[in-house]
Amino acid sequence: MTLEEAKEQVTIHILWNQLGLSGKPRPNMRSPFRKDRNASFSVYRNGKRFKDFATGEGGDVIDFLKLATGLDTKEACKRLLEIAGNVPQNLKPIFKAQVVEEKRELVFPSFLECTKEFVEDLSQIRNLNEQAVRTANERGFLFSTEWKGQKSWLLTDSERINAQIRRMDDLLWEEVESKSWTIKGSSASWPIGIKEASKFQKIVFTEGAPDFLAAFHFIDIEDKLEEVAPVCIFGAKQRIHSNALQFFSGKQVRIIHHVDEAGYEAAELWEEQISQAGGNVTCFDLSGLIKADGSPVKDLNDLTSIHADCFEGDRDLWEVMP
Repeated sequence: MTLEEAKEQVTIHILWNQLGLSGKPRPNMRSPFRKDRNASFSVYRNGKRFKDFATGEGGDVIDFLKLATGLDTKEACKRLLEIAGNVPQNLKPIFKAQVVEEKRELVFPSFLECTKEFVEDLSQIRNLNEQAVRTANERGFLFSTEWKGQKSWLLTDSERINAQIRRMDDLLWEEVESKSWTIKGSSASWPIGIKEASKFQKIVFTEGAPDFLAAFHFIDIEDKLEEVAPVCIFGAKQRIHSNALQFFSGKQVRIIHHVDEAGYEAAELWEEQISQAGGNVTCFDLSGLIKADGSPVKDLNDLTSIHADCFEGDRDLWEVMP
């Protein structure tokens, strides 16, 4: 067996069990190697990669084995080959996702503790219930951070190939003249949460980070956290990446697009892509709805501020999720 074959056979999850490490490897967790109050350790890419955002350590299964055992590279490679030769058949990876080829490691800021204050502040800023914010964090999508000296929130997923940061005060980043800052090197067409949605039959597909959190808001209040998975793409100009389309096959998908020309054009494109991939897809139109302050609803996050008369008069709004 070659070293590359061994790296395909042995995931960090398998090493974790072999080494008797405490806890369970997840995209958002505390480090097993040091005292970690802020859950700054991440195992991602189906157990192929890890990253400690506090120390900067990270890499593949070889790097993980070196960190866990103190072995040098040569001895760690030898140990991995030995482990690969003894992995039971039922533990070998049977599901290999085709994801975007990694051109570079994204440089993430430090992930800070998702405090009660952070949850309360972001919930208030985006007009969301606090459970929606907590759930997004617990499932490894939402993180508290600091970027360019500003308290911020970051959205990514277990693939760690696409990530976007927004300020907590919801103001523009002057450097990029936008409220959202996509981390350099991101594969912007990769839909956040699509791999995590594989165990769900129903998907709500949204545009942008605020609508992704708003999806959690409506999924929670409709008591469907175990039924519906939110997925989002960062912008109406993005086509769904071809390697992500496979995950829509056989799913019931509801697209909730922005109420503008770009949003309608994007929804038409996404509907065609998902349908061709084998998904059962419909679009949910928010046009004509009014917020409590009298302004029009333009996206799913706006819908959390809907006027009571609109809600009472439109039965479709009583079940926004699929």
